[in-house]
Amino acid sequence: LGTTRIKELVKLASDSINHATRDNDISYILNTDNPTWAVLLYADVAGANVAAQRIRDEFQTELNKNQSLRDVDLQLRVGVTGWDPDKLDGPNAFMEAGIKELEYDV
Repeated sequence: LGTTRIKELVKLASDSINHATRDNDISYILNTDNPTWAVLLYADVAGANVAAQRIRDEFQTELNKNQSLRDVDLQLRVGVTGWDPDKLDGPNAFMEAGIKELEYDV
């Protein structure tokens, strides 16, 4: 993609996430080499799945509008996990569970 288009893609994805989520939801970029974001939603798993679909839809809409990226085969993978204090030992385990869920998004 080249440096310019990668920066454009990261901005497009970040803007899509921010536009598709609520003001009290928090988004983080976890990895810039392999662009990976996390969004902390104040919702149950069903609500998080609705938000995930909004993010997918917003990303695809913006990607289709973007002249330099719309012809590139890009996919946004989304994983959803809920906080369960009986199964997760802390924030790192929570983040790892969310990242593992990315494997199941096809």
